[in-house]
Amino acid sequence: MHVYEVVGPALAAAGVTDMFGLMGDGNMRYVSHIGEAGDIAYYAVRHEATAVAMADGYARSTGRVGVCTTTQGPGVTNTLTALRAAAEVRSPLVLLAGAAPSSLPGTFQYVDQEALFTAAGAAVQPVRSARTVAEDIDRAVRRAELERRPVGVFLTGRLQEQQTAPPSDTPMHLPGRVVVPAAAAVSEAAELLSFSSRPVIIAGAGAVGAESDVIALADHAGALLATSIRGKGLFNGHPFHLGLSGDMATGMAAELIGHADLIVAMGAGLNFWTTCSGQLIPKDCLVLHCDRDEHAIGRFVPATYGLVGDIEQTAPLLLRELRARDAAPRTGYRRPDVARRIAEFDIRDEFTGTADGDRADPRRLMLELERMLPAERTVTVDGGHFVGFPSMLLSCPDPAGFLFAVNFGSIGLSLGTGLGAAVGR
Repeated sequence: MHVYEVVGPALAAAGVTDMFGLMGDGNMRYVSHIGEAGDIAYYAVRHEATAVAMADGYARSTGRVGVCTTTQGPGVTNTLTALRAAAEVRSPLVLLAGAAPSSLPGTFQYVDQEALFTAAGAAVQPVRSARTVAEDIDRAVRRAELERRPVGVFLTGRLQEQQTAPPSDTPMHLPGRVVVPAAAAVSEAAELLSFSSRPVIIAGAGAVGAESDVIALADHAGALLATSIRGKGLFNGHPFHLGLSGDMATGMAAELIGHADLIVAMGAGLNFWTTCSGQLIPKDCLVLHCDRDEHAIGRFVPATYGLVGDIEQTAPLLLRELRARDAAPRTGYRRPDVARRIAEFDIRDEFTGTADGDRADPRRLMLELERMLPAERTVTVDGGHFVGFPSMLLSCPDPAGFLFAVNFGSIGLSLGTGLGAAVGR
């Protein structure tokens, strides 16, 4: 069989069920074959950036690898804004694209696609030969899962026409890596928590899947809970949840976070969105930063102490250390006056309407949409002057139900992101 006939079965064997793309001369062979075979649902778009945005939204809303495809050259360069945005939020996706022969640099539509991917923060999975195409595609899917970033696979037209063996039905599995923090490091971090009287835990995308562990830790430490924009929905319904931290926080949340004596970041980058460019964190406040990526710790805000590990591993270990010090839960920041203030809080008390005969107050519009729309929803937010209103005032059922499409500061990606999420959800 031809290489282009192997692409679809190789993706299906890797567990892929949906693909988003724009067909051109560089990918029309395998896209046509995938469409005819019917093993993978193919969603056609009208711009390459939308194909990547849909794969990004699909991945972020399902936790599965999103897959998209474009032609070569300008088809790849048209993806760069969406590709960089996906890399910024560590979205696992695979972009299959055509490729002009690298042996002929002057060829029509030639561009160094690998260099473009590297510049965007994405990876490239080399295609070694016609014989290994299925294995290389499977490896790209596994790399996207494990490395949590976009991975490109480039296929020249000549290669696609070559003969190869049918792919194996058994996909390859790259070993995963669980990051467990060192025992001594956990003990030192727990010491910070045990002496805190006003701790606040700010959780982000890295805490998704570990919500119950983080809540248990917060309950024992007497900590208030807040989230970054990417963690929105993590702690829905918890009586000591403040909502978003940072530029989009309520006045009440900003004030309470601003009086913390310890900020514990759990899988949150503490970037300028989350900390008001660092202004939200008091100067005398300690910062315990927990993340599986050691390079994320202290990247935006200096950390008093860093703890490297998966949040699923880190939170239970911290809780165990705290319980060894104090068997009973601490009061911490959960004083009666704070509890009463959170319980009685109404966002409508923070603003007065400005609508007149010609204009509507966007805050009241969001609150009305919040009332009218079904609770089971997926909200995507694009860039613009309005960005804070839906982010603050529209709820979501879980973190996968809120997709912020302004991670690279670009405008125009949320429609594709939302469509991809709709397919996945």
